[in-house]
Amino acid sequence: MALNEQPSNPKADAPAEDGAANGTASARQLIDESKRHFALKEYAASIDKVAHALEQLSSEYAEDANELAPVLHHYGRSLLENFIINSAALGGGSGSAPLPAPLAPSAPAASGSSSKPSGSGSPSSAAAAVKSDPRFSFSGDAEDDDDDEQEEGAPGAAGGEDDEDDLQVAFSVLDLARVIYQRILDSDSPKLTTLHGQEWDKTRIQAELAEVMNDLGDVGLEAENFSQASADYRSSLEILTPLLLPHSRRLADAHLRLGLALEFHPKIEQRKGAKSHVQSASDVLSKRITAIQSRIDKSAPESSTDGKEKDDLADLSEPALQKELEEMQGMKKEIDTKLEEYDTEDGQAQLNGEPDLTGVLGLPADAAAKAKGGMTTKDALQQAIKDAFLGAQAEGSEEGVNPFTGAAAAKSSDAPVNNLSSMVKRKKKAEHEAEAGAEANGEADAKKARTEA
Repeated sequence: MALNEQPSNPKADAPAEDGAANGTASARQLIDESKRHFALKEYAASIDKVAHALEQLSSEYAEDANELAPVLHHYGRSLLENFIINSAALGGGSGSAPLPAPLAPSAPAASGSSSKPSGSGSPSSAAAAVKSDPRFSFSGDAEDDDDDEQEEGAPGAAGGEDDEDDLQVAFSVLDLARVIYQRILDSDSPKLTTLHGQEWDKTRIQAELAEVMNDLGDVGLEAENFSQASADYRSSLEILTPLLLPHSRRLADAHLRLGLALEFHPKIEQRKGAKSHVQSASDVLSKRITAIQSRIDKSAPESSTDGKEKDDLADLSEPALQKELEEMQGMKKEIDTKLEEYDTEDGQAQLNGEPDLTGVLGLPADAAAKAKGGMTTKDALQQAIKDAFLGAQAEGSEEGVNPFTGAAAAKSSDAPVNNLSSMVKRKKKAEHEAEAGAEANGEADAKKARTEA
């Protein structure tokens, strides 16, 4: 370089870098706002904020960048919770929703990669796949295409389609988060720096992956795809077991979810494992009760986590320990009653694949006669899990209701108690027949009135 030549400006790209930094900062703010909305159960607003954040981040990060995994997980959870709320408001689930095939794991990438190659597993491409992939169509849609075209303008039709899209996109983005976390864990340096600057080690990433698998299990449960739900709950449990203490409440929850999902698995041999996992949930609660009692009696040894989670009982005051003890004793009693049901005629019928669900999950023997206002199988499973492990008298549950032995009607649902065959079908034809019958009755009444006049 000649002496009179000026060096190139090292800050030539500064405006672009500043723009990217501003975009990331704005996206972080949107994500924080989304999480606040989520905490307030304002799921539609949460979805809107995180979707805008992902759109802003797309200019700087690859669509499957490691840093986006926590954001995608939050996005998927928001979509799932929004679907659950809307589904309950409409009086029940959407029927059986065949879920898309899981994404194939991509090659391990360097941690912190923020390059922007075109990705096939991105939120945008995943959403596009949802709308074009026939595997996302709900049971019965293909045979009712003509009816759907005629009903495009029907009130509420768009809302129902949006709800279905929420569940399908939730699966896609959660599955993408799963692939990213697994890719990080398979890499030579399993660590992650989040968009907020947090450093996650291998254990934290494993814990996050377990929660993603749990949420995928919830998606399967919402879709009444008990095979998929069982597989995902099992994966979550396998990841969590070495990370959790033997008396962890979360461990009991994981066993219970898997046990209740297996109870309705389409393969009879899989149902045989339901009782063992519900029993494991009871065993974990027994250990927790013992641990709580030891702390109350001041006889508990110094806790050693050995790489596991911190003991959540360690910092509880004595009144808090007493409250926790009462809750755990109540939960264990309910689960033990559920275990006794497996030995009854109805319980054995369910595990052996007999389709009549009357009496199973504690539904009354005359449930068929009391179908109006009753619970679907999916609702009963959700209520059992919610009431047992999200705190006593969880929101939406009625006081004094035993979720295992006396599931009451959900206040927001008029859905009938379904047997195994009807729960996996959309009842579009039945609804049409009912409407046609109502119209026919109306015409007959009008004709009778004219005759009498």
